[in-house]
Amino acid sequence: MRTFIAIDIDEALRRVLTQVAGDLAQAGDKIKWVEPENFHVTLQFLGEVGDDVIREVCELAGQVARHIEPFEFSVAHLSCQPAHGPLRMIWAALDDPTGRMAELHRELGLALGELGLRQEDRRFRGHITLARVKFVRDPQRLRSAVREYGLDAFPLQHADEVVAYTSQLTAEGPIYAPLARLPIGRD
Repeated sequence: MRTFIAIDIDEALRRVLTQVAGDLAQAGDKIKWVEPENFHVTLQFLGEVGDDVIREVCELAGQVARHIEPFEFSVAHLSCQPAHGPLRMIWAALDDPTGRMAELHRELGLALGELGLRQEDRRFRGHITLARVKFVRDPQRLRSAVREYGLDAFPLQHADEVVAYTSQLTAEGPIYAPLARLPIGRD
């Protein structure tokens, strides 16, 4: 099953991001906005994982999470990705002042790599995906609109658990189901 390890966001930030998506939606553009209930921070995307390994994945993720202290993070800014060239995604880029989110990403990757699972080969950039862009009539206008959001609109987030999710792809979009909720910093 398609599996990933993530940090959930709270309802206050979910409401703000939902409002942002509504504000940025433009008629005539082909943008697939992420459903608000699916907003999260992906720490490790594992792809297809066999049923025989899922339990071990959850156990390892729990062990790693217990060794990291809970932390806070916030939205640093909204961002169009990539920064140059055809627009493909809209993100809420995150600020990780303690460095614990990046540490959690790194340690999860090392532990899960020992199981033979795929490891990310690109630098970790904590973010929440808001939309996937298929076509935009005026990319510069959308980029400008995204840059105009002030940081004071986004509430601080507290991370005290990671969640192992499965993802089922459907024509209407992915359906995420939690496999395990694993506490951060309760060693």
